[in-house]
Amino acid sequence: MRLSSSPPSYSTTSSRPTLVWAALVSSSWLLPALLPAVHAQSLPAPGVVVGVTTGIDASTGQRPARININDLYYEAGPHWDLYVQALDMFQRVDMSDVNSFYQITGIHGLPFLPWNGVNQTSGGARSGYCPHGQTTFISWHRPYLALFEQILAGHVRKAAKQYPYETIATYTAAAQTFRIPFWDWAQDATLPDAVISSTISYNSPSGPATMRNPLFTYQFPNFPFKSSQGGFGGSLAQFNQTKRCTLVSGAAAGVSDLDLASSVLDDDGAQLQDKVFAVFTQSTTFEAMATTSNAGASFEEPHNIIHDDIACFSVAGHSGHMGDLNWSGFDPIFMLHHANIDRLYAMWQAINYNDPVFTSTQHGLALFGTAAGPVTADSPLRPFYVASSGGVDPSFHTSRSVESIISFGYTYPEIDDWSLAPADLANTVRVAINNLYGPQANSESLASNKKIRGVASAKTTADKLSWKLPQVRRSWRWRQAASKGIAVDKIHGNDKHKFTPTTAAGSLLPTPVHNAPILDNNDYSIEIGVDRSQLPLPCTIELHLVGADQSSNGGNGYSSKPAKIGSTSILSMPQTGMSYSTTPLRRVLVREATRHRAPAVFNDSEDVLFRLRSLAVVIRTPNGTVVPVASVPSLTMTVQQRGFTPVSGDDQFPRYGPVTQYSLIPRDL
Repeated sequence: MRLSSSPPSYSTTSSRPTLVWAALVSSSWLLPALLPAVHAQSLPAPGVVVGVTTGIDASTGQRPARININDLYYEAGPHWDLYVQALDMFQRVDMSDVNSFYQITGIHGLPFLPWNGVNQTSGGARSGYCPHGQTTFISWHRPYLALFEQILAGHVRKAAKQYPYETIATYTAAAQTFRIPFWDWAQDATLPDAVISSTISYNSPSGPATMRNPLFTYQFPNFPFKSSQGGFGGSLAQFNQTKRCTLVSGAAAGVSDLDLASSVLDDDGAQLQDKVFAVFTQSTTFEAMATTSNAGASFEEPHNIIHDDIACFSVAGHSGHMGDLNWSGFDPIFMLHHANIDRLYAMWQAINYNDPVFTSTQHGLALFGTAAGPVTADSPLRPFYVASSGGVDPSFHTSRSVESIISFGYTYPEIDDWSLAPADLANTVRVAINNLYGPQANSESLASNKKIRGVASAKTTADKLSWKLPQVRRSWRWRQAASKGIAVDKIHGNDKHKFTPTTAAGSLLPTPVHNAPILDNNDYSIEIGVDRSQLPLPCTIELHLVGADQSSNGGNGYSSKPAKIGSTSILSMPQTGMSYSTTPLRRVLVREATRHRAPAVFNDSEDVLFRLRSLAVVIRTPNGTVVPVASVPSLTMTVQQRGFTPVSGDDQFPRYGPVTQYSLIPRDL
């Protein structure tokens, strides 16, 4: 089945409140003098990535922000209306067009064909252009997102022109400041409501309407697949549209189980938060932050978990397009996921502003457009071109040319780099990180914290986006806050530039833990290292603690049964090279020391090591096969102990001392 090129069909029924456009038009904020300067942005030549240039304040440099998809959806304003219409239009562009959704999303992996004339290089691999498991992983996706954004923004401007006289000024202004949203899965790991229904409500040019949800799935225009169209194959080739968490055989094959996917994601919510916080607080070099191919905590590692969890790889027999990197770019949730990775990357850069790009020479693996060999910050990020200047032929972007988000005309709610000095911006971003991802082990339950962080997210967005159109109705997040007794003025404030957390970061910091004095000044984590070539890819490596506290998994304390305390996902590519992951243990150890029945006692490091010797490993493939540890001789497990000093202020991170490592012998569960 392929999408029709005709406009979406509309229904006049809507479960979401009607917007009173007459009241909006009469509001003073619609006066022309207060609207952003409107100017057109013509699309550059195909493959030239410049981002979106509209909506930028020429006098201050303030740029529109990419905002959280949950806020965009629940505010239900013009930006949402234009976004879903534009994405639908984008997906309907004929696949032969170089700027079609099919071709742009196909840059990442399948169909393993040249895009925009950037041919397979000599020595290149039969794969997509994306460098997973390499240092350029995080920088390559920045121009990729910017390319997607600049094309989508063109469709947004077209959609805005369809609105009638009474509202066209509102929608024209919204189109100028439109940027793609992100999904902050480290703050709330469940699938966003915007992506889980096959139809969605919005305000069309003729009034409230419903339409096919372009965030729910993408229908392949070339189904059934032919060998001449590229390397489509495997179990996912049986489906005419993208799937999430589906069985691949039997009567239920092809039915996306989104409740199960959200449950799998939610189970990993605590470790996702902890892993992200560990990157910010412990990885001070670009090389460690960017990729699993280097030792240390990296953003690529929780990124991998999200890919696998949306496919429910941890549930035997389940799969999905996000779980296979060759297919994942086609799923509309892919760009929401990677916009968040780029956001975390930009926040890390704001803190480490003297080290925004890698300085060493790294080893690069073969890709479609790149041969294996040394990689530096000046190596080309194919197939993304820099705009030519003065008649000079265009060259490819590099990790150095994409170093700053300023170059592509966007920001994020936490980043105000136009009015704050670098050191002040770093402090502001640290406050945001402490509030969103900081230590939660001693305070409230993770579920309660999610609710608080959700409100904080809405506040952050509203406070920092001074260009945004006013909120036209109370969102679900307002109702959620009210039901929990949180004052409305705690959600939206007046400070447009500084992140002000609703929950003081200091209240989330570790306090002395009964039975665990060693945790007052020491921190622990587990690092796993493994040679990917020894694993059946993709797979998941799970850590289980025998006799662990079960209260977070629905139990009531001590149990002799093992409990999963962490995991790492090893994706299908690359197939060679080392992969590293870090699992922070503070949350687990605090829970062990404070459980109701038979609490653990951690007076010194030997107590901690004794407890961790109960760790067991499960290497699991998507079909449920468990791989014996003995068949993976490269697998290493290392306890990392660091001296630990809690933060002295909400704009500071904990301070860590040198690492002491203790080897554990991996054993099967």
